[in-house]
Amino acid sequence: KDHFHRNFKKTGSNFWYTQFSIYRSLVKKLYSRDKQLHLDDVERSLNRHPAIFWKFAKQHTRNNAHEISLRDCSTGNTKYFSSPPEVADRFADYFSQCYTVGQPSIQPIDMKVNCQDVLSGFRVDTDEIEEGIRNLKPKLSTGVDCIPSFVIKGCGDLFAPILKHIFNLSLRSGLFPSLWKKAVVVPILKGGDSSVVSNYRPVSLLCGFSKVFEKVIHKRITHYFYQKLTTSQHGFLAGRSVETNLCSFLHFAAPVITNRGQVDAIYFDMSKAFDKVDHELLLHKLSLYGCCSELLRWFQSYLSCRTNHVRISSVPSKLFYSTSGVPQGSILGPLLFLIFVNDIASCVKKAELLLFADDIKIFMRVATPLDCNALQHEVNNILQWSLANNLLLNPTKTKVLSLSRRHTVMHFTYSLGGTLIERVTVMKDLGVCLDSTLSFNAHVSFIVGRAMKTLGIISRITKKFRRPA
Repeated sequence: KDHFHRNFKKTGSNFWYTQFSIYRSLVKKLYSRDKQLHLDDVERSLNRHPAIFWKFAKQHTRNNAHEISLRDCSTGNTKYFSSPPEVADRFADYFSQCYTVGQPSIQPIDMKVNCQDVLSGFRVDTDEIEEGIRNLKPKLSTGVDCIPSFVIKGCGDLFAPILKHIFNLSLRSGLFPSLWKKAVVVPILKGGDSSVVSNYRPVSLLCGFSKVFEKVIHKRITHYFYQKLTTSQHGFLAGRSVETNLCSFLHFAAPVITNRGQVDAIYFDMSKAFDKVDHELLLHKLSLYGCCSELLRWFQSYLSCRTNHVRISSVPSKLFYSTSGVPQGSILGPLLFLIFVNDIASCVKKAELLLFADDIKIFMRVATPLDCNALQHEVNNILQWSLANNLLLNPTKTKVLSLSRRHTVMHFTYSLGGTLIERVTVMKDLGVCLDSTLSFNAHVSFIVGRAMKTLGIISRITKKFRRPA
């Protein structure tokens, strides 16, 4: 078709235009036929393989990172960026601001850790590596090495002996391979205006071999550290989840409000906590928890000198360093974060504490202003802990929810660092909308609204299905 069109443009001949018209019609028919065949395949898969349909739906509704256009109003004059190199560099500038250069803590870290155990150095064997390779997800996305994980899985027997030598050499020398510390960052829209850079979050793509190494290390050290983590933590732990966190909260709050009491809950917002973990403090805490010097050297190398670049339409941005934080998209990152925030439990004396990674809430039964003052004291303790650990609590996003079914509820004025904490009647707690009476009406309305939105999307993308259910 394109060949005939070019010849018609050159010559103006009716013969070439006729040929172009014939093949243009043929291409349209073939396209329509193949599109309908694809829709038929998706439709037939609904009963046995619904995941295929939801993948199809996602492809027709997601925001395409290749078509991002950004605007900047910071200088007073609105500027627009649409070319991939410009967009990539804008994202690189924004994401690099999430990190912090290590600053001395306001006061010495006084961790009440009574750890007599020692996590000694170790070496890995081929069986562990083969298991780590088998547990890789067969994805097409790649890190800077451009080796997809399905290739590593398919050649696991070949790679395992070589990786064993590299992994053990890394553990023995205390040096993590520099190539595996490079990440490709893909911006994902969180919501809101797609032209505003702050509405995106970074997703890091790491090398597949690095993930195998981390899986092996994670399995070796998990049992040791899990025994030392507070029972208040429900994130990234086997046997604990969003559900266990919420059930623990409701197990405390429901009987109180049923008996006409009141529970005040403070929900803290910690700004970009995973990106702001102080490496020196983290290594200090690992040492206090019994990590031997050999592993400390390895973790120091693992955390330091990490570089990133944003990729838009296969175009890379300029490099930027991760001067703080745990590696995004990594296997060890979540565990290291849990270790870093673990000692927050020692700061809370009278109130109840529940954690889900960086989501923090404290709560207690309040019957008198003295109880409210005690909860305020716990808020101050949390603030001091965050300052000592170079983490930032956002007072404007921190909320207080009073749960009670009484007609008169105590409205104590809580504050965080001199800023009044906003009082709300509905709080979205780990995806569940909790109201002040635990009626769950707000959550039901939220779920119905989301279901209706999904139903609308399904109706639009299935108009050409031939066998409606």
